[in-house]
Amino acid sequence: MNARRWSLVHLVLTTGLIAWSGVANSGMLFDQTVGSVSAMTRNAFTPATWAFAIWGPIYLALLLMAGFGVRRAFSSHRSAGFVGQLGAPFAVAQVACALWLAVWLVEAVLAAFLIMTVLLACLYLCIRRLQMERWDAPWSIIALVWWPMSLYFGWITAAWVANLSSLQVALGFAFPQTAAWAIGAAVALTAVHLILVYRRNMRESALVAVWAIVAIGARHWEAPMESSIFWGSSLCAVVLFVAVVLHGARNFSWPPPEESSRD
Repeated sequence: MNARRWSLVHLVLTTGLIAWSGVANSGMLFDQTVGSVSAMTRNAFTPATWAFAIWGPIYLALLLMAGFGVRRAFSSHRSAGFVGQLGAPFAVAQVACALWLAVWLVEAVLAAFLIMTVLLACLYLCIRRLQMERWDAPWSIIALVWWPMSLYFGWITAAWVANLSSLQVALGFAFPQTAAWAIGAAVALTAVHLILVYRRNMRESALVAVWAIVAIGARHWEAPMESSIFWGSSLCAVVLFVAVVLHGARNFSWPPPEESSRD
């Protein structure tokens, strides 16, 4: 499939995902919301409710990326190579995200976890195919392709861990309710993003992980018996944030390169 067709597919799927998310969470089709199902499998890694506001910037960024892809694909003067690189993996990711909403809202927690795994794998494949953050891309590609993908991927890494925790609760295990699980999961998420920062320069994705980890700690702020989760997650967030700042300071360059045929 050529770039023009892929760009239209991506735009339709992204627009459809955003619309479907609004309908699915409105209560018109289901008797519950994503939050109410999350409450049923509440565990020590469940973030504060305000953390899910990140979906607003993610959806907006993805919509801008899809529109940018259409504009480039139908332009005779600009390269749209990134559209083909996103191709099928990004299309599958958008379908998986929409499907996850449906199965989560019918409380099919195992199916939701499996679909979330597919979504995470597709997004990472997109990152590899784009060679994100590994070459001197022009500003338009950085802002309208790399950053949207980084926001999306960063949140899904945290969501995958949260889904794993919910699955364990649904299966009857008690350890996801413990401080050790929450802190261990936060440490693992931090380690993954430290690797991505230093091997793939994915600072923006790491900042989304910081948001998620802070939200996990915030939910335990008023629970003295669980304060270790607050302090453990806060330490992880600080370590990751400092790593992002230091890496950015060492690798910052301005202005970005001019538009080139490589993008």
